[in-house]
Amino acid sequence: PQRTLQLDEIDSRIIKVIESKPSISQRKIATLIGVSYDTVRYHMEDMKKREIIVRKGNGRSGKWISRINGLRKEKCKMIKILFICHGNICRSPMAEFVLKDMVQKAGLSDRFEIASAATSTEEIGNPVHRGTREKLRQVGISTAGKTAVQLKKSDYGKYDYLIGMDTWNIRNMQRMLGGDPEGKIYKLLSFADSDRDVADPWYTGDFEATYQDVVAGCSGLLRFLGFSC
Repeated sequence: PQRTLQLDEIDSRIIKVIESKPSISQRKIATLIGVSYDTVRYHMEDMKKREIIVRKGNGRSGKWISRINGLRKEKCKMIKILFICHGNICRSPMAEFVLKDMVQKAGLSDRFEIASAATSTEEIGNPVHRGTREKLRQVGISTAGKTAVQLKKSDYGKYDYLIGMDTWNIRNMQRMLGGDPEGKIYKLLSFADSDRDVADPWYTGDFEATYQDVVAGCSGLLRFLGFSC
């Protein structure tokens, strides 16, 4: 279960005291913040269970240590996402730049590292397809500087989520990455409660339909991740 870091007023006052006076007793904390000893003991036991505070040593030499700042940083660590398609010129760069735009508008850019890659070598070094560039230009999104790169086995350790556009991508990703032991591989539209593939506009020519699928998948991905920090 996920550790809750929520603090009520008494928790916060206790934290403030032990951060400045780590050797203080619970009875003295109660006197300082104006509540009963039993109340302090209850709140501190609860925070110990949630690993927000820990006790180092025993007796008068013991010290209280607050872990709240470190835990908040841990909970708010950067989320690393890699989108993957066959060539990395149509669908995966579209997803990369759509999600970058979404998190930028939400003020969350510092929480994410977002990139895209190909399973094949066919387009390596080539710029984003003109159809994707034009569709994203219509909605005010630039893909400037992006060129196709290939998925590497080391990407599995680098990224938290590796998201393919279709079933064939997923198969190739699992082969290239050596499986999915940590459950990091997803298909984009699964975040939109759909088993469908994102159609490849290289074949369909319908970049609008691909864009709508990408928006639905990226919006669902953000809902799946959630943000409480």
